[in-house]
Amino acid sequence: MRIKTKANFVFIVALVLQVVTGVMSYVCFAKLEEATRWVLHTHEVIETVNDTSNWMSHVGSNRRAYGLYKEEKDKAEFENACAKTFESIGRIKSLTVDNPEQTQPVRAVEAQISDYIARQRAVLPSPEAGQIPVRLVQTIRKQLDDIAATERRLLEVRNHNAGESKQLTAGIAYVSGVLSIIVLGFAIFIMNRDIRARQSADEALRVSEERIRLILNSTGEGVCGVDLEGRLTFCNPMSLKLLGYERPEEVLEKNMRDLCQYAKADGSSYPAGEWKIAGAFTSGDGIEVHDEVFWRADKTSIPTEYRAFPLRRDDKVIGAVVTFSDITLRKQAEKAMAEARDAALESARLKSEFLANMSHEIRTPINGVIGMTEILMDSSLTSSQRESARTIQTCADSLLTVINDILDFSKIEAGKLEFENLDFDLRECIEDTVQLFANRAQTKEIELASLVHRDVPVLLRGDPARLRQIFSNLLSNAIKFTDSGEVIIRATKKSESDRHVVVHFSVSDTGIGIPESTQRHLFQAFTQADGSTTRKYGGTGLGLAICKQLTELMGGEIGVESAPGKGSTFWFTARLEKQPPGSHMATAVRTELAGVKTLIVDDNATNRAILLHHITSWNMRGEAVGSGTEALAALRREAAAGDPYGLAILDIQMPGMDGLMLAQTIVADPAIAKTPLILMTSTGQDNARRARAIGAAGYLVKPVRQPQLLKYVSRILAGAASEDGASSSALMPTVPPANEIESAVKISSARERILVVEDNAVIRTVALSQLQKLGFSGEAVSNGVEALAALAKNAYAAVLMDCQLPEMDGYEATAEIRRREGTARHTVIIAMTAHAMTGEREKCLAAGMDDFLSKPVKTEDLGAMLERWRKPIAGAESLRSGAIQEKELPPVDMKRLREATGDDERELIEFFLGQTTKEIEKLKAAIKTGAAHDVERIAHTGVGGSATVGMVAIVPMFRELERMGREGRLAGADAVCVKLESEFERTKAFLSNR
Repeated sequence: MRIKTKANFVFIVALVLQVVTGVMSYVCFAKLEEATRWVLHTHEVIETVNDTSNWMSHVGSNRRAYGLYKEEKDKAEFENACAKTFESIGRIKSLTVDNPEQTQPVRAVEAQISDYIARQRAVLPSPEAGQIPVRLVQTIRKQLDDIAATERRLLEVRNHNAGESKQLTAGIAYVSGVLSIIVLGFAIFIMNRDIRARQSADEALRVSEERIRLILNSTGEGVCGVDLEGRLTFCNPMSLKLLGYERPEEVLEKNMRDLCQYAKADGSSYPAGEWKIAGAFTSGDGIEVHDEVFWRADKTSIPTEYRAFPLRRDDKVIGAVVTFSDITLRKQAEKAMAEARDAALESARLKSEFLANMSHEIRTPINGVIGMTEILMDSSLTSSQRESARTIQTCADSLLTVINDILDFSKIEAGKLEFENLDFDLRECIEDTVQLFANRAQTKEIELASLVHRDVPVLLRGDPARLRQIFSNLLSNAIKFTDSGEVIIRATKKSESDRHVVVHFSVSDTGIGIPESTQRHLFQAFTQADGSTTRKYGGTGLGLAICKQLTELMGGEIGVESAPGKGSTFWFTARLEKQPPGSHMATAVRTELAGVKTLIVDDNATNRAILLHHITSWNMRGEAVGSGTEALAALRREAAAGDPYGLAILDIQMPGMDGLMLAQTIVADPAIAKTPLILMTSTGQDNARRARAIGAAGYLVKPVRQPQLLKYVSRILAGAASEDGASSSALMPTVPPANEIESAVKISSARERILVVEDNAVIRTVALSQLQKLGFSGEAVSNGVEALAALAKNAYAAVLMDCQLPEMDGYEATAEIRRREGTARHTVIIAMTAHAMTGEREKCLAAGMDDFLSKPVKTEDLGAMLERWRKPIAGAESLRSGAIQEKELPPVDMKRLREATGDDERELIEFFLGQTTKEIEKLKAAIKTGAAHDVERIAHTGVGGSATVGMVAIVPMFRELERMGREGRLAGADAVCVKLESEFERTKAFLSNR
C-alpha cells in the first residue's frame, strides 16, 4: 500500500513537475552518462597500461630466449613484442590526449620505453642484460602505475559528480512523486549500465590476467615469486620443470633457499646470510648472478643464471620476482672453447718447438759444409777444384738463404716473431745494406745508390735488423732481375708527429718489369711472377711475403709499381719512433763547406741527383752535368767568369770521355788545373792508382755514403787529405772484406787462446780451423762440464759456446762460469747456436753470454765478432799474463774517439761527459728505488754511447748494470755504480790532461 501510495504520489508529482523535472532529469542523466563514459575510458587506459607492461616483459623474455638459443623464431617474437609495446604506448598517448595532466608523464614513459627497447636491441644476441639498468625497468613500471592512478583519481571525481546528480534527482523525487518514479527508473537504468560496464571491466581484467598467465607459462625461463620470508608465492610451469617438480603445490609456501639453494656447487652448505635473492627485497635493488647452481627435486644440480627484482605495492617492497634459466649448454660450450684454446696453444708450442729443432738440425750440417768448404778453399787446389769448391760454397749459401726464408715465414705464421726497440741511424742502416750488395751490382755493371731525403729524421728507434731484412730482399730482387741500368733505394717522409715518423721507402730498378696481371699475387707466399722467371732466376717466392708481413707488423704497407720492360719500383712504409732529443750526440754542422761551388759529372741522372742533394744539404753550391765535354765547358766558363769551381766530383765509368780522360784534360789545362778532383770508381785499386798518378785529390768507391763523402770533401777542402788522396780505409764499406778482417785480427790475436765448446766433431774442426786462419790459438771440448774443467785449468781470452750440449748445456755452463768468476774477472763468452728462433739471442744474453752468432758461422763473421770484442779479449789476456795491470790500460781508445768525432773532438767530448754525468745520476736514482727496467734502459744507452766514442773503461760497468737490470736482480748494483763513477772520473782526468 505504501509503495502504491508512494507510487501514486510520485506519479502525481511527476505529472505536476513533469516539465521541470524532465529538464532536471535530463541534466542528471547526462552527467551520469558522461561519468559512465569516463569510467569506461579510464578502464581502457588501465588495460592499455597493463598491455604495455606485459609486452615489455615479453620483450625481455624473448631477447633472453634469442640470446640463449639463437633461434630466428625467438628473434621474430622479440621484434613483434617491441612493435606491440610501441603500439600500446601510442594507444595510451591517444587516450590521454585530452588530459593535460597526463600529457607530460605519457611522453616521459614513452621516451623511457624507447630507451629500454634500444638497450634490449643493443645487447642482442647476448642472453645477459648487463647494459640494461634494473632501475630503468622499475621507473617505467612506476610511471605506468602513476598514469593508471591518475585515471583512478579522475574516476573518483566523476563518480562524485554522478552522486551529486543522484542526490539532485532524489530531491526532486522527494518533492515530486513523478520525479521519484522517473529517478527510480533512471537509477535502475543507470545501475544496469553500470553493472554491464563493471562486468565488461571485469572481463577485460580476466582477459589481461589470462594473457599474463599465458606469457608466464610460455616463457623459456623459470619465473617465481617470493615473499619477505623467502617463501614461494607463485611459480610458472618452466620453473617446476627446471626444478624437477610436477605440481605447484609441491613448492608453494616453501622457503626457496631450503628448496633449491641449500648448497653450493661443491656441495657445501649455502648460509642464509649469503643468500643473494634476499638482497632484492632487503636492499630494494635488483641482483644478477651468472653462475650458480639450483638443486632439483632428485638432489641433482643444474648450473643456472638468475635475476631477482623487488616486488612493490604502493612503493613498499612486499617480496621479489625471480627469473632463472638452465645454462648447461653454455657451460658445455665454454668448456669446449677452453679445450680448443688449450689445444691451439699446445699446437703453437709444438710448432715452435719443431721449428727450433729443425733450425738446429738443418743449420748444424750446413755449418759443416760451409766451414769445410772454406778450409778446402784455403788449401792448394787446381783451378778446376777451386771452381768446384766455390760452387759448393755458393750452393750452401743459397740453401742457407732458403732455410732462413722458410724459418722466418714459419715464425711469422706461428706468431713467434718479435721486434726489438733499439736506437739506430736510418741512413747508416740503409747505406750498410746497400754496401753489402755493392759487389753484385759492380759485377753486373749496374749503378747502385741510396738517397735519404734531408727532411727525414734519421735518429730513430725500432728494429734495424728487420728493416735491413726488407731492404736486402728488395735490393736482392732488384739486382737479380736487372741486367743493365740502375737500382736506387730512396727514403722520404710521409708524415711526422712529436714522437713518431712514417717513412716511405722505395727500391727502383730498370729491370725486366712485372705484368699487371701478376702483381697482385707477388706478396703471397711461394709466388713469383711466372714459371720461367722461377727457373731462370731461382728463389722460393717467400721473400716478398715475408716483407709484406714484416711491414704490416711495423704499422706500414707494401706495394709495387711496374710494367714489363720498364723496370719496377717496390715501396713500403714503416712507422718508427723518433729518438728523444739529447739521446745521441748531434753531428756538428760543417761551416767550411758553405758556399763552395761544386761540379758533379756523371752520365747517370739518378747519381747526379743524389750527389747534388748531398752537397746542397751542406749549403754548398752545386751544378751537375752528364758528360766530360759538358764538364770541360762548365769549368772553363766559370773560371773565365771569375767564379771557378772549388771542387769537381767525376765518375770514371762514362761513355765517350771517361772520368780518367776528363781528369787528365783538366789537369793539363792551366785555367782549371787547380780544381780539386774526386773520382768515383766501381772497380777498385787499378783506377785508384791511375787516379793518384793523374793528380786527383782522391777517389771514392761506389756506392758512396753520405757521411764518408762529407768527411772526405771536408778534409780535401781543408787541405788535410794525404798526398795520394786515396785513403781507402776511410772510404771503403764499414764492414771490410774478410781478408782485411783476418789481417786486422791477426795483428792483435797472436797470443790469444779461444776455447770452443761444441759437441759436433765437424763443427769443432771447422771452428778450430777458422780460429787458426784468423791467427788465434784454439782448443775444443765437447760439453759444458769439460768447458768448466778447461777454464779451471787454463785462462782463455774468449769462449765460443754452443747452446745445445750433452750433460750440461751452454746456458747452464755460462751461468756456472759467471758464478765462479764473480766480479773478479769476466771472460768473453760468445754463443754459437743453430737455433734461429725469436728470443734466442735474448735467452743467450740473459744467461750471461756477451754476444751471439747464428750457425752456420762464416770466417768473416767470426772475425768481425772477435774484432768487436778485441779490446776486452786483449785486456783479459794482458791481465792474465801479468804484462800490465788494469789501471795501466788507458781508459779511452783515442783512435776510435777520433774516428767518431772527426774535427769536433773537444765539443763532442764535452757533450758526452755532460750526458754521461746525467746518466750516472739517473742510474743511482733507479738503483735506489729498485727500478730494474730503468736501470737496464739507462745502462743500455750508456753502453752504446761510451762504446761509440771509445770510452772503454766505463763500458764493462755499464754492461754489467744492463745485465742486472735485464735479469731484475739489483743486488750488488750499488758497488758496480761506485766502480762506474771511479772509472768515469779516471776517464775525465785522462781527457783533461790531453
